[in-house]
Amino acid sequence: MKQKITAFLAAIGLATGLVLVSSGPAAASPVCPNSIWLPGKYTGQFINIPADANYNTYCHLQLGAGGVGVKALQQSIYWCYYVRPNGAWGSVFNIARDGSYGPRTQAAVRAVQSFHHISADGVYGPQTRNTMLHFGQFEDGDPDTCDYFKP
Repeated sequence: MKQKITAFLAAIGLATGLVLVSSGPAAASPVCPNSIWLPGKYTGQFINIPADANYNTYCHLQLGAGGVGVKALQQSIYWCYYVRPNGAWGSVFNIARDGSYGPRTQAAVRAVQSFHHISADGVYGPQTRNTMLHFGQFEDGDPDTCDYFKP
């Protein structure tokens, strides 16, 4: 009898959509432990994009992540949203470039997302990648360009 009641309640839950399914960023894409240099959308100069283990840029970063991918993200936020506009866009973008995705990086990602009018969840993923400016270099190696990702 107990099994019948459990099966009945499960059927009702499915029918009414009460069963929860995980759909967070981790379920949608792999983590970005690496980074890759790719030509930017407008300048054609190389920009540094977080990438997964296979150097695919369809990946995500969130609180607790670490490594080269996080450092690339932090460099982009620092150079393109704090240094280049001379701090005019806010000190939230003045973050450490240490490769550790902590609360300050999360707040800076939220600020970037808000700045570009996309969902501000503090998680770097494909939508944020496509919307934000990324740090880059000219051939002389100077950190003097910011550009958008070219999908």
